[in-house]
Amino acid sequence: MNRTLQAIRIILDRFRWLTAFMALNAPLAFLLIDRNMGGISLDFSSTTYLLGVVLGWYMLPIMLIGLGFCLFLSPRYRASGAVCIVLVSFFLFYLLVDGFVYPITHFHIDMFWLDFLIHDFHGLGMPTTMLLAAVAALTVLLLVESVLFHFASRVRHHALVSVGFPLLVVAGLVGSQVIHIIAYEKNIDAITRLTPALPFYIPLHSSRHGGKLDSLFGQVVDDFSARETSLEQGNFLYPLSKPAPDTLATDPPNIVVIFLESWRADTMNGEVSPNIAALATESTVCQEHFSTGNSTVAGVFGFFYGIQPTYWKAVKANSTAIDNPVLMDVLRDRGYRFGVFAKSRFHRHKIDETIFRGITIHEDFQGRDDAQQDVDLTNRMLAWLDDDAGDRPFFLFAFYKASHFDYNYDEAHDIFHPSGKLGMSMVGGRKDPRLYYNDYRNAIHFDDEQVGRVIDHLEERELLDNTIVILSSDHAEEFDDNGADYWGHGSNFTRYQTQVPMIMHLPDRPPRQITARTSHLDMAPTLLQEYLGIRGPAAIYSDGVNFLATDPPDRTLVIASYFNHAFLVGDNVYAVVPTSLKKYRLDDIQKKADPVDPVVFRGLIDGLGRFFR
Repeated sequence: MNRTLQAIRIILDRFRWLTAFMALNAPLAFLLIDRNMGGISLDFSSTTYLLGVVLGWYMLPIMLIGLGFCLFLSPRYRASGAVCIVLVSFFLFYLLVDGFVYPITHFHIDMFWLDFLIHDFHGLGMPTTMLLAAVAALTVLLLVESVLFHFASRVRHHALVSVGFPLLVVAGLVGSQVIHIIAYEKNIDAITRLTPALPFYIPLHSSRHGGKLDSLFGQVVDDFSARETSLEQGNFLYPLSKPAPDTLATDPPNIVVIFLESWRADTMNGEVSPNIAALATESTVCQEHFSTGNSTVAGVFGFFYGIQPTYWKAVKANSTAIDNPVLMDVLRDRGYRFGVFAKSRFHRHKIDETIFRGITIHEDFQGRDDAQQDVDLTNRMLAWLDDDAGDRPFFLFAFYKASHFDYNYDEAHDIFHPSGKLGMSMVGGRKDPRLYYNDYRNAIHFDDEQVGRVIDHLEERELLDNTIVILSSDHAEEFDDNGADYWGHGSNFTRYQTQVPMIMHLPDRPPRQITARTSHLDMAPTLLQEYLGIRGPAAIYSDGVNFLATDPPDRTLVIASYFNHAFLVGDNVYAVVPTSLKKYRLDDIQKKADPVDPVVFRGLIDGLGRFFR
């Protein structure tokens, strides 16, 4: 009994010591993270929110890890103390280095950069003195933490330290996330614009719960922040300058953009998609085209904005100031009418307020499954095309969903056999992916018929001769292509999840095959420069190129997923996932990628932060 009480006393003493140690380090962490806020003005509300994030998002995990070591090493006072000193020192050292790097480059230190630092420090172009300075800084931190550890062991007022600080940390976590959910829903950019500047920070946002929280706490958040949503973009600047039109087309073309969900490049053929393949024979076809994502949001974002998908957080955080991408702004200035038909929950992802702000989105369709709803989408879209709009050109965006898992189609399109329904929770060990690939191809064949209806309607209305038709996808879909048990999308960056078709029917141009590698990044500058009268460098509003005017250069492509991203360099993929680094080949995830070229690395440093001040 005495031993049990003694053990409990030791654990409580270690917990008191640990909370005191973390409390002493909280101001240091706040000051280091505050370095990343250069160019962002902080008011009382945003400063309080940032303090809550520091306590709840950063200090809580470190405290829990430290507590685990303390319990595991509870009889060994010196060992547990040494472990926690090293743990906190390296955490603060990361924040220190990130605080120097981010304000200059506007990317956070992750495993890609750390791997390059370890294997080729000089490839960064940094002198040895900088490495020595970093070692000296880490040494100083270790000494400072040793002093704080010694001081923390002497802190009294047990209840205030042992209970008060943990409660403050938990309150910081809960409070900051509630504030962010409300601010995200109400576009309070004084709060949301902080997100991109915080390393490894993934705040909560919920359209489903945002309204409920707003009704409970919204007035408090409004009063707290004075509800002054600034129209400044903080340290994010898109576009770098507003592109001026060089010419105003007297008869601008209509533009129709159609996405087939999860559409692989190798299923654009006469067998699987005969209507689209027929149009492709009269079109410009990009034979090696890559989406900017292996997820819907990253792919759609890159297509319309033409900037790297890693800017998505910054765009969401500054959506009120940006309004819409340059492409959509120019279309609006040219007097286009807009039709957007998509069953993709754009509000949940903020696509409605970042790409289609002020534009009606048709997203409620009749039918029991995606196939029937795609038919209704087509019917409503054709009716929209028949509306009398006078002499105004139109921009039409349609997003078909039948080819999204679990792949829907009617009996008439059940033509590829054998086929079977894939259970994503039980794909491990499947030996024959053809069953599910055929099921998927049947769904593509179904939506190809819907696309054929749209093309036929444009011809019947005599619109096709003055209409650009673009056919592509948000991302591709994998069916265990490398035998590594990957299915669907969002899990790796091989071509099976990222290479998509790109067909552009251009009435003023003869058919053409583009063999150079192209990207969704290129679509905005191509349309703006070739058909909407925008001249001058595309670099002020895009990371892409006009591939109708020049062959795209060899370049590094950035492809994003839900919470991570990858660099595509030649046929090498370097995936940051996000606390580790995976290096593999574009065609085979089981083959190792080549080492990173230092020249490519320095180019990435210059390119990933162009739209930050």
